[in-house]
Amino acid sequence: MILSKGPPKRAFLIPAEAPRIHLGVRGDGPFNRRKINLSQVFAGQTVGVKKNDDRIWLVSFMNYDLGYFDGETCGLQPLANPFGPKALPMSPV
Repeated sequence: MILSKGPPKRAFLIPAEAPRIHLGVRGDGPFNRRKINLSQVFAGQTVGVKKNDDRIWLVSFMNYDLGYFDGETCGLQPLANPFGPKALPMSPV
């Protein structure tokens, strides 16, 4: 008898033509002959990159855009947190 170990993993949702970076155990990986560090949260995961402008790349994980990577400064400018709290404005009573 074969038992299933949970639900099947979902396919990675980045287009096949998009470049990918596989991050190591410290959340770092190679990009354009440089070593970049995103976060240990993404250790062992693959992120997608898409060229947005000259030396500006959009970094994505699954369906979420994480931020813009600047190839000149090797820094990631994060976007708004898609998982953050969403509070509705209070209406006057």
